[in-house]
This record gives sequence, structure tokens and C-alpha cells, in this order.
Amino acid sequence: MIAQLTSSAVAQTQPAARVGSADVSIAELDALAAARLARVRNDEYQIRRQVLESLVEKRLMEAEATARKISPADLEKAEVTGKAEAVTPEQSRAVYEASPEKYGTLTRDQARPASRPTWPQAATPAGR
Repeated sequence: MIAQLTSSAVAQTQPAARVGSADVSIAELDALAAARLARVRNDEYQIRRQVLESLVEKRLMEAEATARKISPADLEKAEVTGKAEAVTPEQSRAVYEASPEKYGTLTRDQARPASRPTWPQAATPAGR
């Protein structure tokens, strides 16, 4: 029955289920499930977009590394992590103080590892 419910060939007037002598139509089912299905479709889109962005980034890094005749890891080290500046205690404190609700009951010292930016470009000279 589930395969029939997901098939686009099923007419909206056909029953999805029968309860006693009353039918539950595909149209009624779709109307009641619309909001939940929209969230699922949006989640699917977001996941696919994120995976695609990661894949494109990986392939671009590989192509650039090949062009330079170095490994992708060496390229990342030369162009990203090697250019990143260390996060200062002042920067870490500013992140903590800007949104203390994010850290709940943690003290600044307890939250320090979490308040450090995890992306290298956050502290790069160019500010990527």
C-alpha cells in the first residue's frame, strides 16, 4: 500500500485507505501531510546542497593541488591552515560575551574550547 501512496501515477481521488465503509482519499492524505512533507523536502534540499558544496570544494582543491603538483593536504596547509592566525584570548572572550545564552551555565573558562571559531578563515588576514 505504501508504494501506491508514493506513486505519482495514483489518482488523487483513489482511496489511500478504507475505514469501515468510508474511504480516506489520497487528496485528503496529501492535504493533511503537506506541512510535514514540505519540511522533509526542505531538509532533503538542504542536505543535498551541503553535500554538493562539499563535493565541489573537494574537487576544486584536488584540481588545484594537481595543477601545483602537491597533495590536497599540502594545498590546504599552504593556503588555509598555514595562513590562519591563532585565536587570541580576547577574541575568544568576545565570542563568549556576545552570546552567553549559547553557553548556558558554563563559565567562560569552561566554554572556551566551544567559543573558539572552528573555521580557519575566521582569523585569516584576508578574512575569507
